[in-house]
Amino acid sequence: MDSNKSLKIKDIIFMFLPLIIVVVIQYAVNIFDVLIIFISNLLSDEKTVRVRTIETIMSDAYNQPMNAAYMTLARYILYILIFGIWLYRISAASERKSIVRHPAISTAALLVAAGWTGQIFVDSILTLVRPYFPLTFKNYDKLTTNVTGAGSSWVLLLAVFVAAPIGEELLFRGLLQKYINNFFDKVFTKYVPICTILTQALLFALYHGNIIQGIYAFIMGIFLGWLAFRFDSLIPGILFHISINTSILLIPKIFFATTIATIISGVLCFAAFLLFISLIYRTNDIRNT
Repeated sequence: MDSNKSLKIKDIIFMFLPLIIVVVIQYAVNIFDVLIIFISNLLSDEKTVRVRTIETIMSDAYNQPMNAAYMTLARYILYILIFGIWLYRISAASERKSIVRHPAISTAALLVAAGWTGQIFVDSILTLVRPYFPLTFKNYDKLTTNVTGAGSSWVLLLAVFVAAPIGEELLFRGLLQKYINNFFDKVFTKYVPICTILTQALLFALYHGNIIQGIYAFIMGIFLGWLAFRFDSLIPGILFHISINTSILLIPKIFFATTIATIISGVLCFAAFLLFISLIYRTNDIRNT
């Protein structure tokens, strides 16, 4: 440990405080939503409200796809506001400018291509192992169906494809990566960026709450953490994150029509993903806003 850098209790607390705020936000949105539903039922159904229970009201409105979409969007808007302001307040003036620097169009295209090819590679692996873990994939399939199926809406698409990438990057590669890096900087003299990237990627994986998303969130979290260090900006990571999320609608099903097609798609896209990463690694093309 560096004698000039003493580790304090607050350094440990602030590593986990943003995640505690995430839990508070989720509960606050749920409670507010229940109150709105209950009050609206009181106002619109006065004659039958006495025989209606909380359970029936919740089953009628709370679990509806459109209501879930509004809740998801509200949660991520709060992420953007709270964690964006928080990151702005704790960053120096020079850091405030750097975290919103954007890449050139060519670099942005590489980031989008890396996101799509990386997701196709992940999906090919998931397709191959799916028959062996049917129960594990049940919740994952429900999640993807909500986004792509009849229950989807422009509200949910806005939440998943725009608000979520921005909010999660502000949280994990912005606030958490900053606090985690500060912690390891006071504990180790070497390997600080590596430890920081791996730790935030692990927290990012746990945040997703299921093993399938968690595994590839950890892998993609490592790359997203590296992007934040590489460019000293959150914009490249946001672009990459958006490309991953939007790929759920853009990847043709024919890539996974047969086992052979799945293997070929996975191998080719993994090779392309590595190529795009190497090109991103070599570029220094990032600009101030």
